[in-house]
Amino acid sequence: MKNQKLIKGGVILLTSFGLLLTSCAKEDDSTTAAESHAVSEQSNDDIDAISDEAESSNKLSSFKTDDASGVLTDSVVITKTMKGDTGTAIVDFGTGGITCKDGKVRKGKIKLVRIGNPLNQGSVRTITTDGYSVDGNSIEATRTVTFNGLQATNGHPSWNISASYTITFADGSTASGTTTRLREWSEGSSTLDNRTDDVFIVSGTASGTKASGTSYEVEITTPLKIKVACHQIVSGVIKITPSGKAARTIDFGTGDCDGTATATIGKVTKTITIKK
Repeated sequence: MKNQKLIKGGVILLTSFGLLLTSCAKEDDSTTAAESHAVSEQSNDDIDAISDEAESSNKLSSFKTDDASGVLTDSVVITKTMKGDTGTAIVDFGTGGITCKDGKVRKGKIKLVRIGNPLNQGSVRTITTDGYSVDGNSIEATRTVTFNGLQATNGHPSWNISASYTITFADGSTASGTTTRLREWSEGSSTLDNRTDDVFIVSGTASGTKASGTSYEVEITTPLKIKVACHQIVSGVIKITPSGKAARTIDFGTGDCDGTATATIGKVTKTITIKK
């Protein structure tokens, strides 16, 4: 159980954060950028969650879990190989598409490789995609998660995360980028049988190119706080600066699970809804 919880702690919402940065930079001078993200993110934020679901079971031939938060169905083929401390798992949705428990249609494969015991400092998990898509949005991604151990200042587990990705949306437009971030498991690590009290703090930067070809830079100016109970970013501020354009910010509030944020560009401010 402890192994499984540390695995979950290291990967929950990693993809959603990376895609948030990409999609918020996908549009031009409009506060609707974050709203556009809400749609695209939900088509793509399952890479790490599915990998987590696959890895967390102790079964040899299938990692499917009965966890209510899982999305995998019996139609998904999952295989595993182990050699010493190195484990490999492939989650195969096939080429025809499978409708999963969350109602989304997925195709292609997600591959994960873990080197080292997840409880040991320095263990690394790498995730790649192969022909993977969600509801018609294609995702090419490579993500590496390294366990730092417990922080000296507060004893919280933390992970370094690096990722690169290209998203091809259903309309043919693309967005790509890289992210580097630090994730801290700030609350809930002592109650390993209860995910609902888990809280994560994320800091870091990103850069990339949006559909128009314009490059952008992203910085988390106030660390993001993520509550697993509501699957939302509940506080923190992101600053997005497209090349040659004014910076825009997204402020996620003061800690409430209200599903809203405030987007600001210059003197224009708009309250937006962040869908689950």
